[in-house]
Amino acid sequence: MNIRTFIWRIVYLLILFFLLDFLISSVLLKGLNKCYGIDQKPEILINGTSMTMNGLNRIAIEQLTGKKIANYSHEGVSVDERYTMIDYFFTEYPKSVKTVIYEVNPVMFSDKDIAENVYTMFYPYLDSRFVKRYIKEKDGLMDYYIHIIVRTKRFDPRLMRLVVSGYTGRGNNIKTKGIEPADTDRLGVQKGRVPMVMVPANIELFEKTMNLIKLNNSGVIIVMMPMFYLKLQTYDQAELEEFYNYIETYCKSKDNTLFINLNKTGLVRDPNLFSDPIHLNVSGQQRVTEIISPYLIDH
Repeated sequence: MNIRTFIWRIVYLLILFFLLDFLISSVLLKGLNKCYGIDQKPEILINGTSMTMNGLNRIAIEQLTGKKIANYSHEGVSVDERYTMIDYFFTEYPKSVKTVIYEVNPVMFSDKDIAENVYTMFYPYLDSRFVKRYIKEKDGLMDYYIHIIVRTKRFDPRLMRLVVSGYTGRGNNIKTKGIEPADTDRLGVQKGRVPMVMVPANIELFEKTMNLIKLNNSGVIIVMMPMFYLKLQTYDQAELEEFYNYIETYCKSKDNTLFINLNKTGLVRDPNLFSDPIHLNVSGQQRVTEIISPYLIDH
C-alpha cells in the first residue's frame, strides 16, 4: 500500500465517522426534544429543576388540558442556567407559548448547593450561536472544541435517559417508594438549622427572567413545588417566610402573574407521595399534576 492509498483510506474513514456521528446525534437530539416537548410548538412551557421533572407529568397534563406542553426542566440547574434555557427556547421557538410555569424553591437564590458542570445539559444545542457563547464561557477550550467536533459526545448518560424517555413516551419518574424512616430521623435533627441565603445577583437574574418571559407575551405561573414538611422545617423559618413574602409580593406587583405555593397544602405531610424529602414519587406526581392542570385551563 502506497502512502497515497493510505491517506485516502483515512479520509474515507473520517468521512464515514463524521457522517455516522451526525446521523446518530440527530436521532438523539430528536428524542431529547421529544422528551422535553419542545419539538411541538407548545402552548405552555414548564421550567424548573429535578423537583419539576419528577413532579409534573407533561403527557398527563396534555391529556387533562388539551394543550401542548413542554417540560424544559433539568436536575441541578440554577437561576443562571434557567435564564439560558428560557432565552434559548424563545430564540428557537418564538410565539407559540402563552403561559410559562416557573418553579421556585428555597435554595434558588443561594450561592451554595449548586450542581457542578450542569452547563453540560446544553451540549446537544451547540449548533445554536447563543448556546455556543454560553458554553464557551463555562467550559475549557479543549472540551468545548471536542463537543463541537464530535456531536455524539454531547449526550452524557443523564441526557441519554431523557432521550429514551422521549422515544418511549413515558414520564421519567418511575419511583414508587415513600419516605424512609431514616430520612425523617435525620431531618428532625436539622430542624431550623439550614440558612437561606438570598443573593441579590440571583434575585436580579430571576427578575430578568420574568421580564424576558413577559417580553415574549407570556403569562407566568410561579409554582413552589412541595417538599416533605420535615425538610421544610430544616430551614430557618424566619428566612423561609421572607422568601415566601418576596415571591408573593413580586407576583402581586406584576400583571398576569400567579403564585401557587404547594407547600401550603396537605401534600407535604404525606410521606407516601415522596421518594425523598424534596422529590415526589409517581403517586405525588399524579396528585400535583391534577392540582396544576385546572390553572392551565383558566390562566
